[in-house]
Amino acid sequence: MIIFESKSSNERDFNEILSQVTGVASMTWDFDNNFSNDSHQDGISFNFGKEYEGIGIEIGIHLIPANHRTTDTNDGFVEDVFNLSKANIQFPLPYNQHATVGQFDNPISYESYDRSLNNFNTLSDGYALTPTTFRGMMLDVRTLKDMKTKTGVIYDTPTFNSFPDTNFQNEFGSFVFNNFTGSQNTMYSGLEFDSGVLKYMNRGVMLSTYVLRLNSAFIERTFKIKNLEFEYASNSIFNNNNSSGQNKDFIRQVTAKYKMKDDMKIKMRYEWGESEGVALTAQKGIETFTIGLEKEIWPNIISRVEFQHADDATKQPETQTYISNTLKF
Repeated sequence: MIIFESKSSNERDFNEILSQVTGVASMTWDFDNNFSNDSHQDGISFNFGKEYEGIGIEIGIHLIPANHRTTDTNDGFVEDVFNLSKANIQFPLPYNQHATVGQFDNPISYESYDRSLNNFNTLSDGYALTPTTFRGMMLDVRTLKDMKTKTGVIYDTPTFNSFPDTNFQNEFGSFVFNNFTGSQNTMYSGLEFDSGVLKYMNRGVMLSTYVLRLNSAFIERTFKIKNLEFEYASNSIFNNNNSSGQNKDFIRQVTAKYKMKDDMKIKMRYEWGESEGVALTAQKGIETFTIGLEKEIWPNIISRVEFQHADDATKQPETQTYISNTLKF
């Protein structure tokens, strides 16, 4: 005999909501600073998405433990324990396009709150030159067969991750982001190129970024090298309102990833650039080299060991070692 268990309407609704929740938890041990969070963003992120008759709702929350928060006294920036990373509504438009209104991921940003999507758990120098999230409206348009365009206006959005949100309150901006992904069975298959521009209307500040990605299939087909992936990324900030002329910060980076086994990769990242004080402390000769080993120890659990050597004109060269574990659920 089968006994059916009845559930209340509220319990069924709650279970349905839980089934729509995804997330990622990340923890990094810095051998020099223990749990200092200045070069990575540990914590737990929850994302909830629901679609009803073509209209979607997305909510994201990022929690940072109190002893993991960044406390940059030079910029007066202290991270909050509770961070609302997403809160938006998505609705369809004619010709199979759609719009997003609210707070959403910055499509121009090179790195994500979800550390499993990034090449390294430690943040790159270029991360400081981009916002993580936008607040405003975004239109998502397919312009060509292999090209997607996102464009929109933003308001009250932080300029750079290196500065606190309050620096650009009540500030309007606009952005355009393009993604080209080569179609299968073409000479461009396995090639991906992102480019984006963000312009703040009142302050003359502009962010320019682009990323080139070559996957292992493209490299094997073109260069006869197996299991290798390559990325080149560039982030630049321009300030045209300086009385002495235009100021510029820029960070370039190259990343190579080699798959040793199905569940293990070795990665290398080299960054270089300089700053004239727009988003970073004015300095010449910024250089950072990171090498890491990544292993999927269980399904949805990634463990990483990373060694990073940083050198710039404002401080002595330093080498740090990190061990991180990331869980996706």
